[in-house]
Amino acid sequence: MSRRLKVGVVGAGIGGHHIAAFRDLPDLYAVEAVCDVDAERASALAGRYGIAKALTAYDDLLALDLDIVDICTPSNLHFAQAKQALAAGRHVIVEKPLAGSLAEVDGLKETEASTGRRVAPIFQYRYGNGFRRLMHLKAKGIAGTPYVATIDTHWRRTPAYYDNPWRGRWAAELGGTLVTHAIHAHDMMCEVMGRIRLLFARTATRVNRIETEDCAALALEM
Repeated sequence: MSRRLKVGVVGAGIGGHHIAAFRDLPDLYAVEAVCDVDAERASALAGRYGIAKALTAYDDLLALDLDIVDICTPSNLHFAQAKQALAAGRHVIVEKPLAGSLAEVDGLKETEASTGRRVAPIFQYRYGNGFRRLMHLKAKGIAGTPYVATIDTHWRRTPAYYDNPWRGRWAAELGGTLVTHAIHAHDMMCEVMGRIRLLFARTATRVNRIETEDCAALALEM
């Protein structure tokens, strides 16, 4: 049996769900440390799961003997933290959005190639049972050629969801519902339908008093 991979989780918000997922695979992963700028949150999350180290400095986390750094921080930190973890010789799991531009994504790809480490963005929906069955049928040639698809994401985020220093702000979240919620559905669509050729979008901020869009409609030509 291969050894367990040692993981450090950065961000004590959604990072708690990541830790729970790692704990479901105890033969594969061991979460060694939690890092958050809020010492109380880091300690509380580490205590909940019996994790030995609770840190507040990202550099201290990277100094540990880890195989994987799992980045669950605000969106505007993803690119720099992922690049730093790769340079430190760690594999990286990073929440979406992966970066703030295609140029930054290309930069991560170059760093990945030069370090021999891997970057894994969070696109967990493509591993759901129903979707895997569809991809199996597609691979076997049973599903046939797809011509038209529709996807709806009807999640209502209330003001309480945006009541923090970074959500709903262009500089911190790097976008609105398109890159934070609907991106999962669009990822699955591209897996099934292929690459996007043309895109038309209308966006609006209709529900919450935020900077970014909270409603959108898109038409894509594949």
